[in-house]
Amino acid sequence: MVKVAVALVACAAVASAFSAVPQAGKPHIVLILAVDYGHANLGYNARKTGNKQLIAETNTPNLDALIDDGVYLSQHYSYAVCAPSRSSLQSGRFGSHVNMFNTAPEAVNSADPISGYAGIPVAMTGMAEVLKSAGYRTHGVGKWDIGMATPAHSPFGKGYETFIGYYQHANDYWNKRGSFLATGEVDMCLSLMLDFFSYNETYRGGNPNPGQVTDSCKCQEGTETGCQNGGDENTYPSCFEETIFMNAAMDRIRAHDTSQPQHPLFLFHSFHFLHTPLEAPIAAIRELNQTIRDKGGDPINLESRLMYNSMVLLMDKIVGRLVQTLVGKGMFENTLLAFLSDNGGPIYLPAGANNYPLKGGKWSDWQGGVLANAFISGGVVPASIRGTVHAGIFSIADWYTTFAEVAGLYDNDEMKYPVSLDDGVLVDQKAKAANDWMDANRLDETTNPRLPPLDGVPQWAAILAGRDARDGNPIHISPQALVWKQDAGLLKLVTGKQYFGRHVGPVFPNCSTLQSGQNLQGPARQTVKFLDIQYEPSTNQEQIDTLTWTEDCGGGCLYDLASDPTESNDLASDPAFAVELERMQAKLAALNATLFLPNRGDQPSTACDSFINHGGFYGPFMALEQTSETHQWGYVPDFYKGGSPPWPLDRTPDEVRTMISIVNKPKVLNCLRGLIGDVWPSFFNEVLMQTVDTCSLYPNPTPDVEEVLIPALDLPVDINASSLEQWLDATCEEGYELGLEAYGSEPNPDNVVPPLSPRRDRREQSLEVLYWLAVLKGKAHTLAEDTVVNTPTPSPRAISWSRRSGFRLEQRECEGKLRSYTLLEAETLIIVNHMKLYIGLQTHYSLEEGVLQ
Repeated sequence: MVKVAVALVACAAVASAFSAVPQAGKPHIVLILAVDYGHANLGYNARKTGNKQLIAETNTPNLDALIDDGVYLSQHYSYAVCAPSRSSLQSGRFGSHVNMFNTAPEAVNSADPISGYAGIPVAMTGMAEVLKSAGYRTHGVGKWDIGMATPAHSPFGKGYETFIGYYQHANDYWNKRGSFLATGEVDMCLSLMLDFFSYNETYRGGNPNPGQVTDSCKCQEGTETGCQNGGDENTYPSCFEETIFMNAAMDRIRAHDTSQPQHPLFLFHSFHFLHTPLEAPIAAIRELNQTIRDKGGDPINLESRLMYNSMVLLMDKIVGRLVQTLVGKGMFENTLLAFLSDNGGPIYLPAGANNYPLKGGKWSDWQGGVLANAFISGGVVPASIRGTVHAGIFSIADWYTTFAEVAGLYDNDEMKYPVSLDDGVLVDQKAKAANDWMDANRLDETTNPRLPPLDGVPQWAAILAGRDARDGNPIHISPQALVWKQDAGLLKLVTGKQYFGRHVGPVFPNCSTLQSGQNLQGPARQTVKFLDIQYEPSTNQEQIDTLTWTEDCGGGCLYDLASDPTESNDLASDPAFAVELERMQAKLAALNATLFLPNRGDQPSTACDSFINHGGFYGPFMALEQTSETHQWGYVPDFYKGGSPPWPLDRTPDEVRTMISIVNKPKVLNCLRGLIGDVWPSFFNEVLMQTVDTCSLYPNPTPDVEEVLIPALDLPVDINASSLEQWLDATCEEGYELGLEAYGSEPNPDNVVPPLSPRRDRREQSLEVLYWLAVLKGKAHTLAEDTVVNTPTPSPRAISWSRRSGFRLEQRECEGKLRSYTLLEAETLIIVNHMKLYIGLQTHYSLEEGVLQ
């Protein structure tokens, strides 16, 4: 590691002889995007705190060396969550003008062919399209998360010539499958698909390399599996997602033709790090532990913090390898390297990040959520400004226009498409054409909103000159927050309820944090999503606010960030700032009048059919005839090409299709939504928050969820899919009516439905659904004695049903209390105690000759 950092310093010293204007034409651009990166988890920021333990745990020598020979952007603002920030980055617009929500990528609203999907609308020109028009060769690797419904939403449609990565918010780092632990969601395809897509000159589709969609290389503590190779394979296991991305990026650098300076390289390296699930190779964990010992620090005693910092360490090593490859290719001296995070670190359990000394974290508009780590480096950065801090206001949307400026597009008055110059302002001509088309067809703006113009401003010349490109030009952080530099100073307005309104310490999270969570005092994630419905952790708003550390700013909290960067002194009640407060509130209201809020639609089950038809992988799913009307904005005939990848799932395509179709029946779907709504708060508080993390200083009140369960029933199965479906229809009759009432055609504006109150018929239903789930799996399990809950005697109807079905209801007692029954699958927990049903919808079954096994 030290050698890599030294190499960066050395190559930077060589590059210092070059001027700001590259001698060999346009510079290469390497954009590196991290996910959920905590402010204090960057060594550059950690070392400023002087805290020995934090410094020992935070190991980023390569990033620190790049900052020391580059420019740190101390006022770089993002959106508070992934997809809106990424949409802003790739479209050049504030999140409020492109995408404000983590909408499911399967969402479709057929009434709006331009914006009726998740992510960036089809007719907004992507960053890579702009650079491609300037002669750049464009390549992407890693996390996308800004749309996939049509080919126009894919990296291909947004200008990338090649891509390998995933479409959703996150996946499993090892097997690439959808995971509730990764995203806090179970989608309409039951999160069964693999999320790992690849395309190049000859192939477009799910990743065709079986060795890259498996966890066979995973090195586990105490085993020899995947550990026999030693060396690089332990540090960079071949099937680990970040290894695959690293190798793909290095291959693109090595393959770039440097003999054609008119075609420089644009490489977008989008890490999965540091998003959940917290996963890292054993070698990285061991290296972190040794490094902490060498620095005189104490061992990390909280599992989430250990895993998160291990991921930080490995991310830094990968950045070092990318730079080494650029140096070896002779490209670094003519490269602009930009590194940034898509938002601040998440501080809820068990995400593992730390934003000390900033307030708040991901999902909030506090500085800890939106002041994202960012810097520039590389050979094109002039020696005169290396090692400096640029305090000018910088929006994540500004990279779009800044790269266009670096590429020379602001000097090209002849450029007409896909962007053009109008009095020195960059105009998205593709978006303008879409607006003209909607106007010509007299489409109602309430159902077909017009596309907003670019918000980004070019920052390159301002950085070189040390001036603020946004002086007087506000950043619309969200509908609830605004940053604006005025004569009165650098002011920030935060309004309404904000999650995670706390300051954390330099060593965070820790065992006290876990105890607070287990005592239901937070910090906890605010919502999860099952089957396209959001669920909160309680029916009591006061308890939700406690769990999520919510602070209510009402009409506005006002901060002077120049003198109060940690948002510790609210000036809203200070008469000296009354005028500024009113001005900020008026500006926020005016900006909120321009919000871009298209109807993104719902998740159709037909999307699942497309994923199955294309090998069991997520990817563009809209039929070509449905998008051909908008061909001028991204119609791609025969998008999938090069053959189908090997089928990667354990179940056959027909098995997967049958399971999804059963659950997506309206009656069953609403039944399940109702049941989940009834029991989610209890499951969240009684199970998840008790097992969410592990502290080595004391045992958890309950063991890990997997260790709680022991075999209880061995149920023979002899039922076919048809009779199962009929039984579900009958069983869910009452649940359907209840579910329809709460989750019908008109959900509330926030799509958050409070859980239903318990009812006796629902308790009977819960027992029946337990047996349905047992039928699917063929086995059930029971909770250990230390998690006994008091339950009533099962209803006669439920017992009668179980007897008719040939199953025996086993009533085990412990201290006179009935035991609960559970069923555990891979990443799935279902607990039924006749009053509650805790259900994760990734139930597995197989079909052999029409019989469920």
